[in-house]
Amino acid sequence: MQYPNEPVFPHYSKPEPPQVLPAHGVSWQRWFWRGWGWIILANTALTMNLGGMEGLLFFGVLGLLVGVVLGFWVSVFSTIGLYQREFECQPAFWFAVHYAAWAAIVVLIFYLLTSAWNIWSFDNDHFRILSVELPMAFFMLASGLVGWHMHGWLNRQQPAAAEAPPPPES
Repeated sequence: MQYPNEPVFPHYSKPEPPQVLPAHGVSWQRWFWRGWGWIILANTALTMNLGGMEGLLFFGVLGLLVGVVLGFWVSVFSTIGLYQREFECQPAFWFAVHYAAWAAIVVLIFYLLTSAWNIWSFDNDHFRILSVELPMAFFMLASGLVGWHMHGWLNRQQPAAAEAPPPPES
């Protein structure tokens, strides 16, 4: 007699799909979402410090928008570029440089796409520096800091099996 919860073919086991993980054991999706979230937070915090108490709301919203829109692309390109990549010397530094370089490239692309807009040409140079150029510089700095943080986070997420001693040979 067959019970309802018994498998129809008792000797057949359901195959498990293989996990696609990088060498460090962290999926690229997790790495991407964590990196993008940190870029948004870091850029919002740095840009909010720019305005002081008077422009807290304006610069906070500006930092949030820059982090959300441009930080997405930095996270995408950095994740693709750093996926399963090993650096021999000073890997945290190279992670930071990689994130900051992609941020600079994304800012340059953003500038080229929006160069005809009025945001880049103000009569008041002081306002242009405060509202456009300084937040973009903070975005590159925040991206570099996130790269530094992501390297440390990636090292903490290594599987415990990597630390286990190899099995004895027989």
